[in-house]
Amino acid sequence: MTDGCPERGDQLAPYVDGELEAADAEAFALHLASCAACRAGLHDALQLVAVEARATGARIRAEVQPRVARARARRWGMRARLAVAV
Repeated sequence: MTDGCPERGDQLAPYVDGELEAADAEAFALHLASCAACRAGLHDALQLVAVEARATGARIRAEVQPRVARARARRWGMRARLAVAV
């Protein structure tokens, strides 16, 4: 998913799963602002999480759902900051 990012691509799955330490998660979130490959990978990963939840009829675990919402909010926040910068 993040083949184009040798810098932090290996942190995507742990980020989505909430397995990164707070400082590493924050650093990865900041990295997302400047890395299209990781943003695309995050989008794809979140889509997979949603598809899996629908396909199995399972609800996203209570602790994962807020992280997905925060990731979406960060994505929109980044888009807003990028739009202002342009």
